[in-house]
Amino acid sequence: MAAVADTSSSASAPDVPAGDAQSTVAALQDAFKARGADIGVYPGVIDGATLHQLVMAENNGVGPTDDDIWKAKINISEWILVNFALDDVTGYIDSAEKSMKFDQFVKDLQVYSRREYLKGRAVFVARPIVSCAPAKVVRSVDERGYVIERKYAPATEALYFALNGMLGGGLEPIGGILKSDPAHMGADCDTPDQVAKDAYLASIVDPLVERYKVALDTINKCKYNPEALPESGRSAQCWGIEPVKK
Repeated sequence: MAAVADTSSSASAPDVPAGDAQSTVAALQDAFKARGADIGVYPGVIDGATLHQLVMAENNGVGPTDDDIWKAKINISEWILVNFALDDVTGYIDSAEKSMKFDQFVKDLQVYSRREYLKGRAVFVARPIVSCAPAKVVRSVDERGYVIERKYAPATEALYFALNGMLGGGLEPIGGILKSDPAHMGADCDTPDQVAKDAYLASIVDPLVERYKVALDTINKCKYNPEALPESGRSAQCWGIEPVKK
């Protein structure tokens, strides 16, 4: 099984310089190596517009259906860690235009991950560091004189929960920090310092490495000692893995 990590600029902060993106890649490489996991990291920045172009280039943007996913008998042979940049929707999703772009991004990400799943790849998508900024409150008065109050969550918070809701169909949300510490998020609540960055990397790397090691252990058992796995779930765990004849 191959594990590939394809990282982009952090979804927690807009307009991340290329140097910062590269430092994130280097930090992930070092973190995986330190934990003894043979996981390659390849740099790359994919924003919402680029993702949409990738999705539209195939089948006019139409992705696999639920039925396609459920009927597919896929042997996952590769893991891809993706940290897409949502750099065209920053701050708050407080306008029709931003809402449309955000919804399109979520839809495109689902199509992308489903296509990858049918190719035998599981897509792990890094949740963002959620801004520590409070919800934006907008008040207006309607024609009857009543005060209407609307609250808008930071875009990073909306993305965090949107990714959680997309679990399955080839997409696995991983890592992220929901409750960021204001002491480590800068004056704008959107600029993580090194402490926050280190915690963010650990939130991605630690669980992914653990799952990677468990997967490798399962594969080895399927190949060399299937009897070591519970009989009730053995066929599902070892589907597509040929045992090595003793």
